Order: sequence, then C-alpha cells, then structure tokens
Amino acid sequence: MAVRERLDGVLSRPAMEELELAVSEMVAMVTRTATEPALDLEVTWPSDVVRVEVRDGPAEIHPGPGGRVLTLLSNRWGIESRPTKVWAELGMR
Repeated sequence: MAVRERLDGVLSRPAMEELELAVSEMVAMVTRTATEPALDLEVTWPSDVVRVEVRDGPAEIHPGPGGRVLTLLSNRWGIESRPTKVWAELGMR
C-alpha cells in the first residue's frame, strides 16, 4: 500500500508531499547498496510524528545527497545496522 493511501486524511497536503519526498530519498539510499531485490517500508504515526523506516538486507547504507534532504525535511533521522535501515521522523503539520 502506498504511503499516500495509508495516510489519506491524516496529513495536510504539504506534509504529505514532504513525507513522499523523504520516503523517495530513503528508498534511493537503500537501493543504491541493496543486496536483495525486496525492501520493507514501515510507516507509523504514534503521536504528532510520522515515523518511516526503509529496510534491506545486510548492505551498508551511505546517506549521500539524500541525507541533506532528510535533514531539511525531518525532525530527526538516522541509519542503523542489523537489520540495515534508514529511518526518519517528520512532524504531522
């Protein structure tokens, strides 16, 4: 299910556009070094924040230019290993 469909009516249009851009950058980061053809995308909104995680196999992720985009769009973001994932938290405005 697409991010837009999951959060229809939850986010404002500008917040949705920022979230979609952030997800696009996160997927690009992961797929540059992907070792497996499948990615796992998880979107949660536990409070006033939307948390997005994109996971892949054991590859190492390098932020590249997408890191600058995530810094501008998100409240906070990071890269973790085991499992390899990039995550971001964006405000729901």
